[in-house]
Amino acid sequence: MTAAEIKSDIDKHVEVGDVSIHYEYFGKKDRPVIIIFNGVAMETSSWNQFLPHVVNSLDVLVWDFRGQGKSTSDDAEYSIEDFADYLKAIIDDLELKSEQTFLVGISSGTIVQSEFMRKYPDRFNKAVMAGVLLSPAKTFQLQNSFAIEIMKTDVGLWGDSLYCLLLSDTFIAQIEQYIPKLKKALKERYENRVHALGRIMEAQNKYIADVEKYYSEYIKLDKEILLIAGEEDRMTPTFYQKRVLDLFPNIEYKEYAGVGHMVVMEKPKEFFDDVKSFVLG
Repeated sequence: MTAAEIKSDIDKHVEVGDVSIHYEYFGKKDRPVIIIFNGVAMETSSWNQFLPHVVNSLDVLVWDFRGQGKSTSDDAEYSIEDFADYLKAIIDDLELKSEQTFLVGISSGTIVQSEFMRKYPDRFNKAVMAGVLLSPAKTFQLQNSFAIEIMKTDVGLWGDSLYCLLLSDTFIAQIEQYIPKLKKALKERYENRVHALGRIMEAQNKYIADVEKYYSEYIKLDKEILLIAGEEDRMTPTFYQKRVLDLFPNIEYKEYAGVGHMVVMEKPKEFFDDVKSFVLG
């Protein structure tokens, strides 16, 4: 089955206060479901190319954070804690059972994922994290703040800078001819709502700056977690990611050699094979 042949079974919004959150569900709700958490500049359609790796074995739920895709993209203060509530509203709307629900966080999506796990520990079964940061790292906060300033000037220039951090040298060489097209698509997606990207990143910075206040709750979480890191991750180097091993009591670490921050882009088959094995094992 190709990506073009895969269509969502449910495509709708949930309303939480004055915020409208978009989601798409692939499946009949009679199998385990993975809920995928986007990276900062992603949206539901970003996952279309990867669905063939997983939909034959698992249901899939993708959703747009506030500020992404078809969700509300207003210029107001965003909150990671609120993002967790938005996902709960989706799960309630779908009437998903906790034992069938598995979380898969990518890049900055792991921040939202972690808050959901903390706030709603009884609403999921297991979790996979990739490219995670859960420590008040000043370098990350400064990098985020600098990125927001670049965005305000030129979102395309900000997009250009991402490739220096997200991907390995080997993978960039493989896709180099496609990079101009990818950069253009990113700029077109966000040039009329740059404020939304900035608001998401501000919310991340705020959460990370105070994340230590949640450590006592993370450590009580007894759910199984698989942490997958890229050996050549420049965005959240492995020394940052390994700090998470001390925060969750039942976590396993796996590292992909020669891979950058976006492990799902560079090794999609291997990544989703590991996800399926972890979920179904």
